[in-house]
Amino acid sequence: MEAVNQDWVVRQLSRSRPARLAFEIRKAGRSDILEMRAMQERSMMTIGSRFYARGEIETFLNLVGTMDDAVVDEGHFFVAVDPFERVIGTGAWSNLIPGYARVAGGQQAAPSMARPAAGTATVRSVFVEPECTRRGIAQAIMQRIETDAAACRVFRLQLTATLSGEGFYRAIGYAAEPRGHVELPDGTRFGCVKMRKSIAIPSAA
Repeated sequence: MEAVNQDWVVRQLSRSRPARLAFEIRKAGRSDILEMRAMQERSMMTIGSRFYARGEIETFLNLVGTMDDAVVDEGHFFVAVDPFERVIGTGAWSNLIPGYARVAGGQQAAPSMARPAAGTATVRSVFVEPECTRRGIAQAIMQRIETDAAACRVFRLQLTATLSGEGFYRAIGYAAEPRGHVELPDGTRFGCVKMRKSIAIPSAA
């Protein structure tokens, strides 16, 4: 039997497992907005392409977009940055009505999509640079979001996930309703799923 080439084995393993990536998470500021939005749009076009037609994604980006600038001003928007300060991940929680709820009609445009009730907030704009997926970035951002929200006495987080993100949110404990859609102003039906999770509020010292 021919001996196994150990160098070949190492190369194959490295191809199947993403290399570790150094990053840190900090609060986003208005100076980050342009870079955040550009990364989010790349992410949606690339990662979302397995679940949506290109035209569906382009319509969503044109009519809704990936983020509301006002959420940054709330102070609960986070970015993951690499050692070169490049934005490679984003995510936030907010008490504002999401942009997709303001412009959409159809199945998802229900009273539950309005401003969250007391103690409930909405997860917003969770994206990762396509070349940096499967490195723990999205999970780290969500942990930061949940910790920050709990510290502000939020005990329930809700979100409307894209079909490409549904599996990730399920894996970190978010319960899903049946898949539905957001009906955009031009009649495009953009598939999505409403999800929620209860989080523990830290007890007073």
